[in-house]
Amino acid sequence: MYLFGYFVKTILWGDIMKLSRIQLYVYSVIITVGGVSLFAANMAIKNFPTCGYLVFLLILPFVLIFVTFIPREANCIKTILDHNYLRIILLIYLLLSGLFSLSAYIGIVSDYYYQETSHFILLILIILTCLFMSTYGLANIVRIGFVMLLVVLVLYTLTLTSNTTHDFTLLKHTPLKLNNLYNLLCFPFLFLDELLLFLFIPTKKLNKFSLILMIVGTIVFSTGLIFECYLFFTPKYFENSKYPYLIKYFAYRNNHYLEHLDILYLICTTAFIIFHFSTQCEIARIIFKGKRNSIITLIFPTVLAIGVIFNYKLNMTKEVASLILMITTIILTLFFILFKFARRKKHATNN
Repeated sequence: MYLFGYFVKTILWGDIMKLSRIQLYVYSVIITVGGVSLFAANMAIKNFPTCGYLVFLLILPFVLIFVTFIPREANCIKTILDHNYLRIILLIYLLLSGLFSLSAYIGIVSDYYYQETSHFILLILIILTCLFMSTYGLANIVRIGFVMLLVVLVLYTLTLTSNTTHDFTLLKHTPLKLNNLYNLLCFPFLFLDELLLFLFIPTKKLNKFSLILMIVGTIVFSTGLIFECYLFFTPKYFENSKYPYLIKYFAYRNNHYLEHLDILYLICTTAFIIFHFSTQCEIARIIFKGKRNSIITLIFPTVLAIGVIFNYKLNMTKEVASLILMITTIILTLFFILFKFARRKKHATNN
């Protein structure tokens, strides 16, 4: 019993006054997987109907390159705040990625769960919750999210008890066609976003090998989530679905208790969007150099809310959405490259 308590205190929870690397790694992985489940999986299946599960594996080498861009020393906030171009680029990225994650969440919730509820009401509820969470700071958001998201992950494992069998024979009749390879650029930002937290949260010296394992593990797990869809349905079935990834939750069955797993999906994605957007709000506040109780904290969520409403009215096509996601990847890639040069220039000046 003593050993169990010691494990929970030192390995999982860590020093109560400090954020442990385990907490940060686990939080980053689960948040990224949440992003995959919310909108990236749908985009992957739509853009590559016959082999959407290969998408993340193909971009893995590209993502791993940027692990080398993350410095080993903790706390890189000053480097970012000292260069206005880094702040502007990062703010544009936060707006674009936040726009798509919030739009995807509001769209799914409205279409599947609350058809009669106004989009505006759902959006306000999420934004107010996230603003409240962001007042606790990044380290505390990660601590709380680490515990809450682990609970959500445990609930997610209920799918393992399903009586529904996976039909691997469906893969025999599914040709591997990778058309429009430029669409692969829609997805790297989701995994590069994992690395962003390590620039803003002071922690112990980073281990590059651990970061590589984190990225690889996230991508492999995310690939498995999409691959599972192809063991339930044929690609032709995906063509008639607005959210092809979501329909797999209607396939799980257990005669005794496993029903309405789509409700569990709602819980998981809601937890993801709250913690992810809270993190973005706090990073935006840091970029604006504002205090947590100042009106500056309202600028980012207000602009984003207007963007989500406009996006819903516009009803953009899959092609336009893919193009904007490519731009999002390019912007975040540019940020990491310029950040690397800024760090190098700073070290050269100090020497």
